[in-house]
Parts: sequence; C-alpha cells; structure tokens
Amino acid sequence: FPGSKLKVVVRNLPPGLSEDTFQASIERYSAGLTWFSFEQGKITSKNIRTSIAYLAFEKPDQVVEFSRGFHLHAFVDQKGTEFKAHVEFAPYQRIPKQNRSSDSRANTILTDADYLSFVDSLTRAPEAPPPADVQLEREEAEKRAQLAAGVKPAPVLTPLVQELLTNSAAGKQLKLLKRAAKADPELKESLKAAKRAAKEEKRGKRAALKGERKKLREAAAA
Repeated sequence: FPGSKLKVVVRNLPPGLSEDTFQASIERYSAGLTWFSFEQGKITSKNIRTSIAYLAFEKPDQVVEFSRGFHLHAFVDQKGTEFKAHVEFAPYQRIPKQNRSSDSRANTILTDADYLSFVDSLTRAPEAPPPADVQLEREEAEKRAQLAAGVKPAPVLTPLVQELLTNSAAGKQLKLLKRAAKADPELKESLKAAKRAAKEEKRGKRAALKGERKKLREAAAA
C-alpha cells in the first residue's frame, strides 16, 4: 500500500446492512478514522445493489492494518446469504470539504428593520374602513355630480378588455360584410377595392420607411 493513499472503499456489503451495524463492526479501527461515509444498498425485483462504505485514515499504517484485518470480512444477512467485504483504495482520494461558512444574518432578526416594522404594524390598531352606507353615499354623490355636469359615467374597461372588444367587433363586422357581399356584386367590388387600397397604403408606408432609412444611412456616411 503506497503511503500517499489514505482513503479506502469497502464494497460488497449486504444491501440491508445498516450504518450503525457497520460502524460497530469497524469499532476497533475507529481511532484512526478522519472521515467516514456510508451508502446503504437496495434490493429490487430486477437487481441487488450492495452497500458501500468510504473511510479515510490519518496514517498509512492504519490503512494497512484495516485492509489486512477487514478485507474478506464476512457478513450474513437475514436470509443467511454471506457477503464478503472487499477493501480497496478509493479511486478518488480527496475528502469532501464540509461547508462551515455561516450566514452573517443568523440570529439578527430581532434587530432587522423590516421585521421591526412588521411587528410594529401588528401592534397598531388597523384603520377601520368607512361604513358601507357612507361609502355607497359617496359613490352616488359622485355619479350625481357627473350627471349634473352633463357627463355620463363611462364604464371602467381595462386595456385588455378594450382590445378584445375592438377586435371582436371588427371581426364580426367583416364577417357580416363578406356574407352580404355574396348576394350583392357592388358590395363585393367595394370590398375588393378597399382591400386593394389597404395594400397600396401599406406599400406606401413601407416605401416611405425605406426612404427614411436610406437618408439616415447617407447622412451617417457623410
């Protein structure tokens, strides 16, 4: 065993072997352990995954002692099946670092400004809304004032609702016109003319925009 390697892996452990049972079996070697990890196996209908343990020792001679004493150590599961442990060097010798960094905000909630403001809001008496009859009277007074000024209160419509109503009305109107044009040749020709005019207007806008872009490029080049 080369002295530079201090981490070993123990394979072929019983799938049902618990971590506590394995630690009890290696108790005589625990004095030299610096790191330990255990992955319990699993039995499924398709295959058996044995348990695996990873150990790191402080000195090379402790690695040699553990390998000689624990390699081919026999474990017997509840069904009487024997599993012989295999000790070998871990392919990856580095030890995972434990994250010991602490959060600077830990135990500071009692002095946090947002928390203190929240607690203060809980202690203040909530502002009571006006009674329903008073609020209703205010709304009615506003409506009467608008009517007296000759202004009809407009319904409140969000931009999304307004867009949906506009598109829906335009779509319904176009469908009605196309349906009527089937029986009216003059209306059919009028719709075609309007469609051609719309296309021409669109081409004109594109041409004007193209010209403006050309002028900008020429001005930039000059």
